[in-house]
Amino acid sequence: MGNGTTQSFQITDERPAAANIVARRTGDADIIVYVPQDKYVTSLETDGLFINSIDLSALTELRTLTLKNAGLYTIDLSYNNKLEKLDLSQHA
Repeated sequence: MGNGTTQSFQITDERPAAANIVARRTGDADIIVYVPQDKYVTSLETDGLFINSIDLSALTELRTLTLKNAGLYTIDLSYNNKLEKLDLSQHA
């Protein structure tokens, strides 16, 4: 992730109790997540992954967002009106 190589992941559960995808960033390039047609990202959680900016405008079904220790200064959540849980703790 983040090294310029496309990597596929298999989703194990539509509504998981734990993370469907567990990965470690190996580069410092942008990470782009592609979602199959008619599927939605409802949860995005990271801890210790440096993110200086993030575009969440296409994630209109997002219910849970956790970006701990990411180094974010600002974030736009205006398209994410279905959020039920938000954790942006331990930032600069």
